[in-house]
Amino acid sequence: MLNDENIIESLLVDNFTPEVSVLINHELETILNQYSTTDRAIILAKEYYGYQYTEISELLNMPVSTLKSRVFRMRKSIIQRRQSNES
Repeated sequence: MLNDENIIESLLVDNFTPEVSVLINHELETILNQYSTTDRAIILAKEYYGYQYTEISELLNMPVSTLKSRVFRMRKSIIQRRQSNES
């Protein structure tokens, strides 16, 4: 089972077969499309592009504390959705 802190990073690492990668990417895309545009931008900037909280804060004019809590909630939600899809 994947660690909560590293789930998205682990999923984006290219150590899967092409077929599994396609399925995971589709699953992540489906999950991310359920978020608002702002939330998608936040999670992608943080987890995929590697921006720091302070950089995202400046770009979106949002307090760092708000960003951290939103990222935490989204990570938890993504984990729960993936686990329910696996059952």
